[in-house]
Amino acid sequence: VPVGDFDGDGDYLNDIDGDGLAEISTVENRFLYQFDSYAASAAPLVIYTVQGGKVVDLTREPRFLPAHRDWLRQIEELVEPADRWTSRGFIAGWLAEKIVLGEGPQAWAELTANWDAASDDGEETCTTGADIEECSKNDLQVLKFPERLRLFLAQNGYTF
Repeated sequence: VPVGDFDGDGDYLNDIDGDGLAEISTVENRFLYQFDSYAASAAPLVIYTVQGGKVVDLTREPRFLPAHRDWLRQIEELVEPADRWTSRGFIAGWLAEKIVLGEGPQAWAELTANWDAASDDGEETCTTGADIEECSKNDLQVLKFPERLRLFLAQNGYTF
């Protein structure tokens, strides 16, 4: 069963919830390079299984909340405190993981309270999610990072 391409060194099969069955765990690749370099990117945890010959996304099942809390802790430990509110790659993965944990509104408030909007000139963004080169002029907008992030999150199923 084709499950997809994963980033990293392997070790994707883990019995995350201790039920005797291994799940496939990796990170959401769409976050890598989206807002920063690979090294400065964080990505939320995703969890899959195969049932009846089909890939099933288990990421948001409550039984995996401890795994998400652990992953969030790992993401937070990787960023230097001084870079926490300037590292766009970190913030994107951090906020997505907070959304999965049901803490999206609080995390969004924390981001908006700490983001330096005055030094953010914004970036041209296609509001449909298409590549800039393929975007109609009507769908192009200059958005500051928090708005671009919120749009990206919504387009990829991370809403709060």
